[in-house]
Amino acid sequence: MRLDPEGFPVEPVKEPPQPVVKYTTGEWLRTWFEVYSKPNLREATQDQYTNFLEKHLIPNIGDIPLEQLTSLRIQKMYQDLRTSGCIAQNKRAGTGLSQKTVRNIHMMLHVALDQAVKEGLLNKNPTDGCIPPKVEKKEMKVIQPEQIGAYLRAAEEHNVLPMFYLELTSGLRRGELLARCFYMVQAEIAVHKRRTQRRGRRKSRLCRLVRSLFPVSVFCSPPLSVSRLFRRPGASRTTR
Repeated sequence: MRLDPEGFPVEPVKEPPQPVVKYTTGEWLRTWFEVYSKPNLREATQDQYTNFLEKHLIPNIGDIPLEQLTSLRIQKMYQDLRTSGCIAQNKRAGTGLSQKTVRNIHMMLHVALDQAVKEGLLNKNPTDGCIPPKVEKKEMKVIQPEQIGAYLRAAEEHNVLPMFYLELTSGLRRGELLARCFYMVQAEIAVHKRRTQRRGRRKSRLCRLVRSLFPVSVFCSPPLSVSRLFRRPGASRTTR
C-alpha cells in the first residue's frame, strides 16, 4: 500500500473501464466479412459469401443483438431456409435452398461467430449447438448400353451427333468439350505424330475419334485460330 508524505495510505487510481463495443449480428457479420474474410477469398467466393449475408443471414438474424443470438434461433433460420429460402430471390414460392447451400451458410456463420468469441464479443459460439443439414449424396446416372442407339439417333435428328458422340466416347467433361478448338486438336495430333516416330506409340483414342468426325482437309490446313469444334446446332462443323 502506498503512503503519502504524511504517512496516510493512498488509494490506487483506478483506470476507467474500456467501453464494450455492442454489435448487432448483421453489423458483426459485415465487419467480419470485410476485415477478416474478404481479403483472403477469391472473387467467386466473395460473391457467394455476399449473397449468403445479404440474401439470407442479415434478413433473418441481422437485427438481433450479437450477444442475444441463440442456437435455437439459428436452427429455426436453417429450417426456414430449407422450406422457403428461395422466395427472396424471386424464385417460385414455396421452394427452399438445397441442403448443401444451407450447410455452406452454416459453415460461414460458424467461422464468423468463432472470430467474435476470439474478440471477446461472445462467451461461446451459438452455432456449436446447431445441427446443420446433411448433404445428400446423389447417385450418378449412367446411360445404359441399350439406350445408346436412341441417344445417338436423337442427337443426329438435332444435328449435334458429332458432339454427343465425342462426349459419349471420349470421357471429356461438357465444359472441356464445348471449349475445344481445332488448333488444340491439331497440336495434339502433331505431338502424337512425334511420339509415334520416336517411341512407336499410336495416336491417342481422342485424336482418332476427332479425326473420324471431321474432314481430313481440316487437319491438313493451317491452324484455325480459336474456331470451336462445335458451334450452334445447324452451323457448319468447319466454319469459324
